[in-house]
Amino acid sequence: MPNVRGEVEVSYVHHDLSGTISQFGNNPSVLSADGNFSTLYVLGNLWYDLNVGGGITPYLGGGLGGAVMLPDVTYSGSIFSFSTAAAAFAGQLGAGVKFQLTDNVAIDVGYRAKAVVGGKLAST
Repeated sequence: MPNVRGEVEVSYVHHDLSGTISQFGNNPSVLSADGNFSTLYVLGNLWYDLNVGGGITPYLGGGLGGAVMLPDVTYSGSIFSFSTAAAAFAGQLGAGVKFQLTDNVAIDVGYRAKAVVGGKLAST
């Protein structure tokens, strides 16, 4: 299939966390969260190129694989934190446009929406 290309993706996302969260249930309270949350993805992707000519190639596709969640979050006013890594199933969908500048050089502008499914973090 000449319009389908595959790739193996390894990507890393890091978020700093600070703010408050509301805890509901028998003992409602407001807790301050501080720390960071990172995720390492390993995905196998397939992209379908739509040949429209003129050196511009829109594409769409996605991938499946796994993710390792790496939390380091502490909640003040509480006795728990999250600091143990957890693995889970991951996937993504995406689309974009590739602009061919020369035979060997292209600029790619795209968007990828990733999701982690079934990941469970244990408090420490």
